[in-house]
Amino acid sequence: MVRCKVPLKNPQPDIGHFVGVVIGKVASDRPPLEEYLIDNVKADGKHSFQDSVLPIWKNKQFWGDRIALLGGIDAHRLATLDEAKRRHYVRDVIDRCLSGGLFAVGAGNSIFSYIPLKSYLVMIDEALR
Repeated sequence: MVRCKVPLKNPQPDIGHFVGVVIGKVASDRPPLEEYLIDNVKADGKHSFQDSVLPIWKNKQFWGDRIALLGGIDAHRLATLDEAKRRHYVRDVIDRCLSGGLFAVGAGNSIFSYIPLKSYLVMIDEALR
């Protein structure tokens, strides 16, 4: 079991929502910190996913009915796959994440300057289908 300290004796959900509590990257399967933030701080969204760490569709299995999942399209794949494979990959992520809670398609991280505009537009096109 993994233990972690959270410097809040009495979590203040209203303050968390005021500053926009969104869980960032935590690299493990169903980490206890994420459980704590969802249950006690009332975090209601998670962004920043990486397929090689824990893809968005696995997160969807854990928390899809409890928080919104934002992003999920791996930036590396967005930058390197050819158009047909990129389109198939994006569609697969969307199809896996559509049911069972809130989901907003987007890059799993920032859209980096090395990602071609055409690659970004393929992601948008698939999201709008």
